[in-house]
Amino acid sequence: MFSPIYQGIFTILLNIFVIFLLRKKHYETIINVSAFILGIFALFNSILGIFLKENWGFYVLKSIFVYIFLLIFMMFFLEKSKKMLNIQGSGEGIMIFLAHIIYYPIILLIILIIRWLKN
Repeated sequence: MFSPIYQGIFTILLNIFVIFLLRKKHYETIINVSAFILGIFALFNSILGIFLKENWGFYVLKSIFVYIFLLIFMMFFLEKSKKMLNIQGSGEGIMIFLAHIIYYPIILLIILIIRWLKN
């Protein structure tokens, strides 16, 4: 139920819903909300990693692959939806996804330390 793949599918569906819900807003708003959704995925995914009974290394590998796919998908889908829905905005805010690339490994490292201290 809490597999990273299911979390990723939920994140994609939520992102598509938000884009169509906010299509009348400015493009930077849509980018920020999408980045926030991806941040929630990263945080929820990492926190679930604390309580796992299965092999944590395999869970992290699946999470990282899903996370990379989500980053690529969201950036691609945001750009395509801007053109398809004629959303106004420059798109410079898409660089907010760089913060996710930097901070997700740090979150995973903190979770690894917490798991190590818990055992």
